[in-house]
Amino acid sequence: MNTELFIAKRMLKKEKHSKKISKPIVWISIAGISLGLAVMIITISIATGFQSEIKQKLLSFGNHIQIERLYKNSNYESSPISTIDFPIDSIIKNNKIRSIHKFAYKPAIIQTKNNSLKNKDGITIREVEGIVFKGLEENYNKNFLKKYLIHGKMPKFKSIDNDTVILSNITAKKLRTNINEKISAFFIIDNKPKQRNFILGGIYETGLQNIDEKFGFIGLNKLSALNKWPFSKKESNLNYTGGYEIVLKNFKDCNSTFIKENIKPFFNAEFSITTIKERHNEIFKWLELIYQNVYIIIVLMIVVSIINMTAALLVLIIERTKMIGILKSIGMKNWGIRKIFIFHGGFLIGTGFFFGNLLAFIIIFLQNHFEILTLPQENYFLNVVPMHFPIKNIVYINLISFAVCFFALVLPSFLTTKISPVKAIQTEI
Repeated sequence: MNTELFIAKRMLKKEKHSKKISKPIVWISIAGISLGLAVMIITISIATGFQSEIKQKLLSFGNHIQIERLYKNSNYESSPISTIDFPIDSIIKNNKIRSIHKFAYKPAIIQTKNNSLKNKDGITIREVEGIVFKGLEENYNKNFLKKYLIHGKMPKFKSIDNDTVILSNITAKKLRTNINEKISAFFIIDNKPKQRNFILGGIYETGLQNIDEKFGFIGLNKLSALNKWPFSKKESNLNYTGGYEIVLKNFKDCNSTFIKENIKPFFNAEFSITTIKERHNEIFKWLELIYQNVYIIIVLMIVVSIINMTAALLVLIIERTKMIGILKSIGMKNWGIRKIFIFHGGFLIGTGFFFGNLLAFIIIFLQNHFEILTLPQENYFLNVVPMHFPIKNIVYINLISFAVCFFALVLPSFLTTKISPVKAIQTEI
């Protein structure tokens, strides 16, 4: 065994039974390192959780890439796109694309048909709300949307005769309506207001107010019929849609470079191609700001750990002055003595890292299973603090932090080179 490593281990064993002043200082330093690492892991866990959960919410209602006509109405109503001319077969060949779905938007004014709501004069009250219906086809990825359904169930959107719609919890409360109740919707069709009756089949809640206040969901075939697509009896309503949504296999590919190289070549200037990042730019900027704070916290925690370990090592060196003098007198070189204290410090850092990881994992486990820490959803888009387990990031934090702290021990170990063997042996410390 390496001599320096052997001596460092012996020092560690003796300290467990030591009553010297260094013992509490060392344990305080280990506790500081443990807490610092736990804070770093929990911080990156929360940041990753926020990013993942909010991305999932946004993807539930828009997917990675949307293709629409450039000159759609300012009121969100989709302009029709011919599915016959759409190059779907060419686009889907790209191995980075998972699926492509049709959709359409149509604004409406909705009103409850509940006659039980009356004012003090006995007059029936019927609440009115503006909304944008998004038409979904039957093979739309419903797993995302199901996650945020709090009442009712996902309807089957295949049939053109399906009169079921999904509204947000905010809209349902404003209308004072509930599951299986009838609602009226007023659309502009052929430049005239037209009324259609629907059944409320489901209520969703995302916590994203700009989505919850704005959108409801309906079958795409039903929406196409409302828009009077097709335009002739010879055509099928399947020949037209309001737009296409592209689902990617990896979120990292959701960028302008991917669109420029793989999507835009199939379209002319008549079409608008946007990513989810562009459609919700302010939310993604907020998520980036969270990560900036994470980096600051990690740097601060590493600095605190370095200070803790440096202080502990300096105390150990002062306390072991006599041992240093003896080692020098029998011929051990300065670098060898420095290595003893560097190894010793490394053992202490390792102990701190073990307990730091353990503490962080326990907190993450408890939060994920019992949701102890809650949030005001209207401010943070989530009602509980999300803690994911990004194993790759956690490994990086451990490796980088350990390496930085370990190499930071080189500087205080330099103090051993200044100790005189004669004076050190005579010391009473």
